[in-house]
Amino acid sequence: MLQLLGFVGGYPSGAPTGACEDMLPQPSPAPDAHQPPGLLIAGPEYRGVLVEARTDGSTNALGSWQIPPPDTRFLQCAGNLQGAVTHFNTNLKGNITVYSWIPPNSTSHIYFIATVAQQRTVFWVNVKSNPLIRGAGVNIM
Repeated sequence: MLQLLGFVGGYPSGAPTGACEDMLPQPSPAPDAHQPPGLLIAGPEYRGVLVEARTDGSTNALGSWQIPPPDTRFLQCAGNLQGAVTHFNTNLKGNITVYSWIPPNSTSHIYFIATVAQQRTVFWVNVKSNPLIRGAGVNIM
């Protein structure tokens, strides 16, 4: 699970496909986070998001996301139709948002990476969870 506190802002209708690789807008350190089980974004309300699952050394989105939370949508990344989730408007998203994800069958070391925008000038880029290891207990930061 991933807990993020705020983030992204330059694209009111969601991240562009070009953001799939570098997760930009601009880098900025993310606040420390505590995680409950699963993928969770928790903290202040936010307006923008881009979240993917990846393996080390790759920028390809893995697995597929299930029904996106309110005010979010799927984003096709690297040919994966449901490879990422992004916002589709700048409405405030709740201070706790749960994202459902289906892992691929063949990859064992996966992590979640996200960009979150609280407002246009307050955002965090490339916030990364601890790795998920197939068959091991999930402990994500």
